[in-house]
Amino acid sequence: MIRGFEKYIEVEESAPDTKHCHNEAAWHNVPHLKERLRFWSDPDTELELAKNTGDSVFRMGVDWSRIMPKEPMDGLKETVNVAVLERYKWIIHRVRSYGMKVMLTLFHHSLPPWAGDYRGWKLERTVGYFMDFTRLVVDSVSDVVDYWVTFNAPHVFCLLTYCTGAWPGGHPDALEMLYMKCPEQQRMQQPTIWLVVSTLPRLQCVYSFMSVLMRS
Repeated sequence: MIRGFEKYIEVEESAPDTKHCHNEAAWHNVPHLKERLRFWSDPDTELELAKNTGDSVFRMGVDWSRIMPKEPMDGLKETVNVAVLERYKWIIHRVRSYGMKVMLTLFHHSLPPWAGDYRGWKLERTVGYFMDFTRLVVDSVSDVVDYWVTFNAPHVFCLLTYCTGAWPGGHPDALEMLYMKCPEQQRMQQPTIWLVVSTLPRLQCVYSFMSVLMRS
């Protein structure tokens, strides 16, 4: 999460904890920022632009933090924001109404603050939480999604979160900071392992659900 972003949240959600909002440069240098962050409440502006350029596939993502704003330690019932899921489904239907197919990304560098508190992908329990999140999204929107992306550029996420500490949630220690002097494959090894561990069952979840859907 980025400092200043809480000012531009468009629905009735609690603002993110400012202790996670320490990376600001990319946003404070953009003119008319508030007018550029309205896809959640006004997707048609961007969808019309995409359609007019001749795009046939529209890629978008779902925010794990929006859907599960709290750590689901006691299950999903008290954690999941159902209204957010319904909003995403509505947006996806808007994409399709423009004649475009939908490519949905499940993890585009949006690590929930609650996961960042315990160092996220460094701990195996994040895999289980991500599987719960994935099943939830697949069950909700798989009938209107054409293509799936599991992780967007996981090597970039690992590098900037767990090695340089530029993104929140990694809490790299002194030894990990020294990994920056090592070859790339070494300094990203452990968090990348957990990303791979979670990828395989997630793909099984999606493909199994799709198989059932196509047979029905």
